[in-house]
Amino acid sequence: MANYTLKDYLILDEKTKIDSLIKTYNKKRNKAFIMTIGSKNKFLNHIFNEFLIKNIDNIYEYQNMNGTNTLNEVSKIEEGEKEHPIIINLYNKENYENILNGFLFYRDYIYDKKLKIFLLVSDLGFNYLEDFCEDLLILNSFAYNFKSEG
Repeated sequence: MANYTLKDYLILDEKTKIDSLIKTYNKKRNKAFIMTIGSKNKFLNHIFNEFLIKNIDNIYEYQNMNGTNTLNEVSKIEEGEKEHPIIINLYNKENYENILNGFLFYRDYIYDKKLKIFLLVSDLGFNYLEDFCEDLLILNSFAYNFKSEG
């Protein structure tokens, strides 16, 4: 079986965005940030999740989202884990709109609590951010909605 990388699944224009994502992370790695990655389908979302796990040291996958105030929940994780980048994958969350609204409302937590967040969303989630959570999107160090089929 062939050993594919993330870039093998992307169109040419999107491949340069991966380079931009890594450059941005390397500049921000010791500061608070939020970077949002939209994916057209579940397969591409999975590939992005795996890419981050392989390429970002000590990354933490946060999966215990119980309500709409995910940023507050994340800010309460153990100090040692909070210092590392965190993946929050909302791709399969049915209540992603409520969670994104919570991100918008509590967006100051990102910088106040020195969080380092990679937010993974579906194509619909990214469009929702553009339409209803523009102030959150503006705070992003990196934000792109990948349209490749994967």
